[in-house]
Amino acid sequence: MSKFQNKDGLAWQLVEKLDEQRRYPRIPINTKISLSTDDGSKTEAILINVSPDGFQLRCDVEAARSIHPTGGKLGPNPPFVNAAVVLPLGDEGGRMIVRGQLMYITTVDDEPRFIVGVRFAKMDVSSERVLNRFISDQLCDESGAAA
Repeated sequence: MSKFQNKDGLAWQLVEKLDEQRRYPRIPINTKISLSTDDGSKTEAILINVSPDGFQLRCDVEAARSIHPTGGKLGPNPPFVNAAVVLPLGDEGGRMIVRGQLMYITTVDDEPRFIVGVRFAKMDVSSERVLNRFISDQLCDESGAAA
């Protein structure tokens, strides 16, 4: 059973939206996200999508170096980042603060050049509520139901 489920059957909506190789669908978004590393480096990036188990961001080379200073492929123990973002929730915003582990870093031809995938490692209850509400709102909007 999915961690993200409620009485309205939103877990089934998630299942219906699954890509072939994805455990959960990615909900597109375009907003700033603040990141910090365990060594105290801080940077900003653009959050481009989020799912119940992680998020994807785009950043420039400077931010990528801050997130993964050694560059190259991620080793067997990928680094962690702390992230803070305000997700849109109706007329208000919900602040989500999480700790995540880098899953991949890749480059593309257009700017910002780096795409980074992060898997959630730790999230408090308040942030989990914000994330679940954001995903629920987005799924309801896509299905035509009232949010």
